[in-house]
Amino acid sequence: MCSGSLPLSFEGNGRFVATDANPGNLQTRIYKTWEYSKGDLTLHDNTEKQSNPVSLETIYQSIMEHREESKSESRRTQLACRKMHIQIRRVAKTCSEFATRMEEVETRISHLEDEAGSQQVTREAMEKQLEDTHWKLTNLEDRLRRNNLRVMGIPEGAEGSDTHSFMVALFKEAFPDLQQWDWDREIQRAHRFPFNRAGLTPAGVIVRSRAMLISLLNFQARQAVYDRARPNSRSKAKGCEFFVWPDFCHTTVEKRWRLRQLIQPLQNKGAQVFLLNPAKLKVVMDNRTQYFTSEVKARAFLGGLGGQGS
Repeated sequence: MCSGSLPLSFEGNGRFVATDANPGNLQTRIYKTWEYSKGDLTLHDNTEKQSNPVSLETIYQSIMEHREESKSESRRTQLACRKMHIQIRRVAKTCSEFATRMEEVETRISHLEDEAGSQQVTREAMEKQLEDTHWKLTNLEDRLRRNNLRVMGIPEGAEGSDTHSFMVALFKEAFPDLQQWDWDREIQRAHRFPFNRAGLTPAGVIVRSRAMLISLLNFQARQAVYDRARPNSRSKAKGCEFFVWPDFCHTTVEKRWRLRQLIQPLQNKGAQVFLLNPAKLKVVMDNRTQYFTSEVKARAFLGGLGGQGS
């Protein structure tokens, strides 16, 4: 503010009042009052007279200084508004980009969910197909072994160097009622199983004789031998007691072993249990017959019996 100028205040109705800036005379009113009307600034005298009159030039300078300050403040406000507007546009652009990216992410997630769902269905189908294929391979291998028998109990070395002739003589002596079968022709192959660790001591001494594997030409001949020499009805010939087992693949043997573990618990519940070939559990209870080929389902049935039985 210029020297000699006074601060102005606006009282309304076009009236400006200048106050003396002198610290000792701050509350005194200026003796002149200006009225602004229709573009003219008119000076009127007040009734109160002061010893320090203010000139019209001083008041005009004060008004112009206030005007310049107002313009400067307005320009600063406008500049700040422009900067704020620029920032708002940047934020809006960033939000728009984020919205676009979010839409892209949602689209990709939707595609991934669809693919995951289809892959889940595909995986389940493949697992089912693998299970079916495994069952078919197991069934095929068991059918290829259908005419085979495992003869247990023959001492090691009793067959000499000709296993086929030994088995022919053994069957003729053990099963005289099966003379309709020409065992020399029916027995296609006969040999012992290879050694395994369970049948040998650390020094290599045989502690358990190996089973004999024979392959018969006809299933009927195989079944006739099996019915007469199964584990619960042993046969004797050539000074040895023996019995026969069906020849199944390794998978079926393990499955039969797991099902066999359930026979005694089911019998304790009062059920009649039979292990059928190749690997099927027959359970007769309360005049109802059920068959189980799965150990899981058989255990579930056993668990459902609760406290029944002795």
